Amino acid sequence: MNNKKKMKKQQILFLLIGLILISCSNKQEMNFNSPGTGNPLLPGYFADPTVKKFGDTYYIYATTDGIKLASGEPQVWISKDFVNWYNYEMDIELPEGLTNCWAPDVMKGADGKYYYFMGNCQFGCNIYGYVSDSPMGPWEPVNDGEPVIPVGTGKEHLPALDAQFIETDEGKISAWFGTWCTSFGGLGWAELNPLNLKIEKEGIIPVEQLPDVFEAAYPIKRNDRWIMMYSSGDCRLDSYAVHYAWADSLYGPYHYGENNPILAGSEDGKIDSPGHNSILEENGDYFILYHRHDNPHSSGGEFRQICADPLIFGNDTTIERIIPTHNGIGYLAENSISYRNLAYLSDVSASSYYHLSSPPTRFESEGINHSYLPEFATDDNNGTLWKAEDGRLPQILTIDLGKKKNIKRIMTQFEYPTFYYQYKWEISTDSLNWQIFSDRTSNRRSGSPMIDDNDCEARYLRITITGTEKTGMFAAIWNVKVYDELFEVPQFSNKEVIEGPGSVVGQRRLLA
Repeated sequence: MNNKKKMKKQQILFLLIGLILISCSNKQEMNFNSPGTGNPLLPGYFADPTVKKFGDTYYIYATTDGIKLASGEPQVWISKDFVNWYNYEMDIELPEGLTNCWAPDVMKGADGKYYYFMGNCQFGCNIYGYVSDSPMGPWEPVNDGEPVIPVGTGKEHLPALDAQFIETDEGKISAWFGTWCTSFGGLGWAELNPLNLKIEKEGIIPVEQLPDVFEAAYPIKRNDRWIMMYSSGDCRLDSYAVHYAWADSLYGPYHYGENNPILAGSEDGKIDSPGHNSILEENGDYFILYHRHDNPHSSGGEFRQICADPLIFGNDTTIERIIPTHNGIGYLAENSISYRNLAYLSDVSASSYYHLSSPPTRFESEGINHSYLPEFATDDNNGTLWKAEDGRLPQILTIDLGKKKNIKRIMTQFEYPTFYYQYKWEISTDSLNWQIFSDRTSNRRSGSPMIDDNDCEARYLRITITGTEKTGMFAAIWNVKVYDELFEVPQFSNKEVIEGPGSVVGQRRLLA
């Protein structure tokens, strides 16, 4: 009898363990279009991330992607908890004729000032530097606007791009840079005087020490050893991946690490071309930030999105294989929005939605059959998007909260955070009679999220998008979030834009 009871207890225990394992497995198998994913981390197209924490605030500096060969406005994402992010377009005095800021990096100097570095290949691939009293700018050029690291530093003709800057134990500034490194024989480095950012030493780490190195160096010190992370392959294709090597000294020699490549795409292709990483260390835990392609993969591979996953060191010279996820890492501090999003998974309808059908290409080997559905606007997923069927305006998205609720704030994340949209939010208790919640039909200010406050009761909400900054832009939204209480949000706002709005491709006739 006792044996039977013991066997029954063991069976119950095994059943519970099995249920727990299934639950954990299901969590790991979250799909790219599942509601509430943690990756992508940001709503929009951004690449080449540098993550920093200054004080109690997280900052992500990145290339603005998805716009004319990644030539979007220089901007920064800001968060108190690593989940709720706010975008700000920074004021930077670019050299005349330059229109893009690629692969930015920021460091805080010993003088208490912040230094912003970015690459540009319009006058040769050079790295430019800027200084500010704030990590958000405004930024003033150093070296009279001349490149801090010009093309050919370290090795003749080596493109100076994708730079990362660190302070050495000796108080010098060490820069690591290069793209197409396999063609130029190695990865470039330069040691700069921290007082004037002038190059004092330069060289390369030969490709024999960093097999398959292409670009995106990221050095990190692990106790007394140096880890050099880098990307290989083509960032437009599925060959892109992250590798590392280790050394006893910052300038080598380096030894190729175990488990390489440590970050690569998934077998189902939904995590594609991960690379160009940076690292955040938080209370002894490490996290890797990187970009990967959007889903479905856009042609050209230039609509990238930023993601984050845990990184684990096996020891001072070993990084374990990274499992890229759709889950992400979640909160790293107390949730800065303690109220429930009333719109989450609410019923949604729209005036139209876009269906994309495409034969196989080198960017999407199985072809594309995807609809940008209205319900993607309320799924709290930065990788899914409601998009209208074409560029005609106006377009309408309607949300049914299920019952009448108090509404004080609506936060809207449009497809392109650095372009403005013109729109109005209306509310209703019966879906027949509507009143204005917020009128932004004359808006000329970009932002993500766009925040509209009022104090009303309603069951239904609808947004009518009437204009966009650029001609041909579609009405498109990553997420809509609705709250019955107000809470603290950043007080900055982007400057108004004089240009635009774009010409309407065609008038869309909407039923009253």
